[in-house]
Amino acid sequence: GDIYLSSTANMLLNLISAPGGIVTLVAGSGSIADGNASAINISANMADLSSYSGIGSGDPLETQVTYLKAVNGMGGGIAIDNAGALITHDDAEISTGGDISLVAHSPLTIGALGVVSTSNGNITLTAGASGAGATGDILTINGPVTTSGSIVLNAGNSIVGTNVPTGANVTQNANLNPPAGGGGAAVPTVPTVDQCVANPALSGCTTVLPTLA
Repeated sequence: GDIYLSSTANMLLNLISAPGGIVTLVAGSGSIADGNASAINISANMADLSSYSGIGSGDPLETQVTYLKAVNGMGGGIAIDNAGALITHDDAEISTGGDISLVAHSPLTIGALGVVSTSNGNITLTAGASGAGATGDILTINGPVTTSGSIVLNAGNSIVGTNVPTGANVTQNANLNPPAGGGGAAVPTVPTVDQCVANPALSGCTTVLPTLA
């Protein structure tokens, strides 16, 4: 079944397990924090997390869920490290005033309402690299990724979707898995035209921008 827990204080998580269900946590005046080092904190079909001062801020929550909702009201950030594929739910944006880090092992899909740092924190989205020859480590972005801080997109394979951000503050690191056989290096990432126009000295821009005689 589902689990609902609410507190006006900080929540320090060990393991909360709701197989096939929804874990809803509300820390109305505090944070939701990792209390068991690198072990799983939440195991469920969906985690619906709401806090005032951080969700995994400074020490990511380890989750094993398919769907994620996460909203943090004030200071602190959101940091999630998920075992398996992760999808941010289409009916709620991932939102906080601080930094956001979402890592899936893997793939990672950003839903229609996207990811927003309202106070211009840094956003990192990672579809973790599984290793040589893996093909499913895809970062799909179907909603807006919004901040004036830095945006870093990492994927073991491709970065795709209807709302992949571009601009001088965006760094894309795709194809981080080495080829099958383990003998080769990962395919280098080519920067976007927007990144190279903003910073022509960026590594790889000589292959993107034309040479002017």
